[in-house]
Parts: sequence; structure tokens; C-alpha cells
Amino acid sequence: MKRRRFLQLAGGAALGGTALWWLRRPAGDAPGPDGALPGVSASDAPVLLAVADVIVPRFGDSPAASEIDLLPRFESLLASSPERATFYARHLPGFAERVRARIPMPGGRPDVELLTRLCERWYDQARREPAPGSAPLVFVALRHDVLQLYYATPAGWRFSGFDGPVHWSAERLAGLG
Repeated sequence: MKRRRFLQLAGGAALGGTALWWLRRPAGDAPGPDGALPGVSASDAPVLLAVADVIVPRFGDSPAASEIDLLPRFESLLASSPERATFYARHLPGFAERVRARIPMPGGRPDVELLTRLCERWYDQARREPAPGSAPLVFVALRHDVLQLYYATPAGWRFSGFDGPVHWSAERLAGLG
């Protein structure tokens, strides 16, 4: 077989494999009718909010993460990052199911003490042996995103001691030389 013919066949096979994968990709990757990836489902929202409260609990007069309109902020974050939206579309339902399977949820909210211990165990496990798509790795991603969303709000600023963005006056700018 000539080199040119071999490269044509190999390229065709690669293109065909890519097309086959795209046609058979998991449903979590499928965009909705408006082209957007799905957000947080109604069944996963209570778990997400409870985990967010474990990550950033109420402390003094600072609100917990679930008290800062976290779901709309989270869905906005997903809308701005297709990779992140794809990750959560694939893994958040399984993560929420694992939480519901391990933690009793009276009244739709999991027991905070048990959930805190589970999250601590997952965080330690993800640092030792990260496995793609595992609940510990999903928790670490959620932790990162919840902290990012919380500290981007005035409530998060007050909690960290930051007074908010500084708006420099023209006189102050002129004084810098």
C-alpha cells in the first residue's frame, strides 16, 4: 500500500471515529433547544445548596453560601463556561445521587454533620487519589466554584474584611505621578 493511500484511509478512519463519538456522546453533553447546556435540576438543587453551606457556613453576621442566591449565580457561571457546564451536566446528577444514598435527607435537606464529614473525607480522598468524575473530584470542583461565587459578592467581601472595589478619584490618580 502506498503512503498516500494509507494516509487517506487513516484520516478517514479518524474522521469517522470522531463523527461516531459525536453522534453517540453522553446525553449530558447534549445542548438544550436554545443551544445551552442544562443547568442544575430541581432534584439536585437541594444537595448543591447543602454542600455549598458545608463549604461556606453561616458565620456571625455573614450569610451561608446558599443565602446569596447561589443557584442563579451558579447557572450563570455554567452559561459562561461550556467546559464547566459539560462537566457538571455529566457528573452533578451522580454526585447528588451519592449524597442522597449516603446521607438521610429529612425535609429535603441532608443532615449537616454527616454531610460535613462526608465532604471532608471526599476532599482528603481527592487530594490523595483523584479519579476523573468521582464524587471526591466533583466535590473539589464544587468547592472551588462555590468559593469563587461567594467571594465575588458583597457578603463575601465583608466576611473576608475587604470593603469592596476601590474607585480611584482623578485627584488620587494624578497624585500617583
